[in-house]
Amino acid sequence: MGNAPCTFQAISVAVCLLLSVGRAVPESFQVLGPTGPISATVGASVLLPCHLAPALSTQTMQVKWRRPPLNQDVHVYWPDESEMQGTGYRGRTGLLSQGLAHGNISLTIQNIRPSDNGQYMCEVVSPTDNSSALLELTVTSTGSDPILHITGYKDRGVEVTCLSAGWYPSPQVVWRNSRGEILRHTSEWNVPGNDGLFNVSSSVVVAEKSDPVVTCTIRGTFSGPERRTTIRITGLIPRRSPEIRPFLLLLPLCLFLVPLAVYLFRKRSALEEEASREREEASREREWREFLDKAYLSAAEVTLDKDTMNPFLMLSADGRSVKCGFLWQEMAKTDQIFDSLPCVLASQGFESGQHYWDVEVSQSGDWAIGVARGSMERMGALLLSPDVGVWALQYQEGNWSTLACPKTTLNLESAPRVVRVHMDCERRSLAFYNADSMAHIFTFPGCSKGRVYPFFLLQTPGTELTIQPPWRSHMGRQTRQRAQ
Repeated sequence: MGNAPCTFQAISVAVCLLLSVGRAVPESFQVLGPTGPISATVGASVLLPCHLAPALSTQTMQVKWRRPPLNQDVHVYWPDESEMQGTGYRGRTGLLSQGLAHGNISLTIQNIRPSDNGQYMCEVVSPTDNSSALLELTVTSTGSDPILHITGYKDRGVEVTCLSAGWYPSPQVVWRNSRGEILRHTSEWNVPGNDGLFNVSSSVVVAEKSDPVVTCTIRGTFSGPERRTTIRITGLIPRRSPEIRPFLLLLPLCLFLVPLAVYLFRKRSALEEEASREREEASREREWREFLDKAYLSAAEVTLDKDTMNPFLMLSADGRSVKCGFLWQEMAKTDQIFDSLPCVLASQGFESGQHYWDVEVSQSGDWAIGVARGSMERMGALLLSPDVGVWALQYQEGNWSTLACPKTTLNLESAPRVVRVHMDCERRSLAFYNADSMAHIFTFPGCSKGRVYPFFLLQTPGTELTIQPPWRSHMGRQTRQRAQ
């Protein structure tokens, strides 16, 4: 019995040694993640859940978050408590401060980007064991409300274009009439911007006698809100002229008289036509010379007015260049801006005298230049024409025409690099010329009596127009005079 205390003491020491050895060697474990995908919106923060079972401390282990398909490290923790953030994630990731001690290795990602979308792996490595789990992060973004505007006449109807920005992933666009029937679009593109978000453009043609109400609905491929806008275009579709029925009773007489009349008319008009052509050429030459003599005196200093600019447009620092962008810019909504049409006016207006300005134009994309009444309506979708106070030259799908209803198609011998816009307020006429050759393009008579402003319309993203300063126009005039 005297040896019993010694025996009990020895057993206690042995048990303590075994327990201490058990704590020194990490136990086996399993890394567990979520069973389904994790959703996050662009610009927000998200927690990617991951933990150990059993809930062991990972402070003496290596914790690694990475993206296997890209072979990219996202966030790494080492046993010496140092951490590293991967390229593209610096300043955006972090582990829970108290989580490692309890086996919680969840990762927080801030300011979510479209590029964060995809598969992730959380992995834990100890001296005796390692385990990992895969999870999926689904990134989404709901874009802006669609902007509808009428781009002009096409295929005996009116073409309506729907624009929206800020979607991820690429959304679906559906056009419907007032009865809910799906309309087939004529063109559509989804283009990702530098930030990875998709910008959408889709067009339909509303034909004569069809439903005048159309709705553009844009929805993501995820379960999120959809955006829609409706427009009514009644009264804008051109009507065909009524057919003229032949007067059958006079047909025999006409068959006899017409050949005789044609012969006499051709014989008589040959000399008159030649004389008229000579008079017209002399008159045009006299007008050109008078115009050139006054050209420099009427050269206008024209800069663009940012307060009238549609949010899809971007101005240069000097206010002479405007470009159609892919993204809708946030700006205060006033009655001065064009809220639906991608247009902008100049700061300078004219109501007396003669003035001209030269515009470097693009040979791609759709655009129009001219003048507009300062009092013209700027809110909502409008069909631009002299009826609403716009007189302009249009370039659309490689064709030149007037921005009117109906439009006049222009056949130019050569496409101008620089277009001269000449406003004669006294005669109320607006003329367009090839600024390099001074070849006449078109003249609008009977323009508005009130103050008008230089007008610019850019319908295709990436299209740019630049107003030349007056001194450059003067140098071009001197060069042409020396060449003559």
